[in-house]
Amino acid sequence: MTTSIAPEAGGPPEYGVPSAELVARAESGFVNFLARFDDDEQGDEKTAR
Repeated sequence: MTTSIAPEAGGPPEYGVPSAELVARAESGFVNFLARFDDDEQGDEKTAR
């Protein structure tokens, strides 16, 4: 497997620093996912008690 590109080897520029828009989109999506997961967890705890 000498043809595999490792991230340390510097691969294509797309895998470098992401754009601010992509970062904002990923962060908002992750926060929404965490909020939904948190709501589900709290709901389960309330119904379990």
